Amino acid sequence: MNPDVIAAGVFGIAGTVVGAVVGLVGGRWVRSWGEVLCEVDSWHAWGTGGQLAGGYIGVEERRLEVTFLNQKDVPVTVWDMQLAFYKGDRPLEAWAYPHLEFVDEQARREPLGRVDLPPRVSVPLAIHATLGRADKREAMEGVDRAEFVASIVGAKDIRRELRGPWHQPPSDTEA
Repeated sequence: MNPDVIAAGVFGIAGTVVGAVVGLVGGRWVRSWGEVLCEVDSWHAWGTGGQLAGGYIGVEERRLEVTFLNQKDVPVTVWDMQLAFYKGDRPLEAWAYPHLEFVDEQARREPLGRVDLPPRVSVPLAIHATLGRADKREAMEGVDRAEFVASIVGAKDIRRELRGPWHQPPSDTEA
């Protein structure tokens, strides 16, 4: 057999295999381009607790409403969501953070868990945050900054500052 024909056959087969691998891997890579957006729709007081040093009734519960939009062509997963609180530049210890649950349209609460974000579909979430204990309410006094933090598999993690950290007089609680 002619060596040129054999070489052409080998290069043809090798090119086909390389093209298939690049198509599979490269196609997934191209589809994973894009961002995951997160908008804080509202962050407001939901209930009141005990009397605070400032002379007003403290906030016992808050509700956070966020909307995610996955702009990628592949699904991603929000693996973990939490609220972080700060006094000045120092973070509050995690034990003082409120308990978080999802809330649906009928006000039913479910444990917070991971959320799958399909491509190009907005996903609204309502999260209920409850302090529940006097020591947590006291630890929240003096908090001056709060953030919503979402850890996402397949995209960059998201941090969004929340206006009105926790305790505020009723006229200032709307976000």
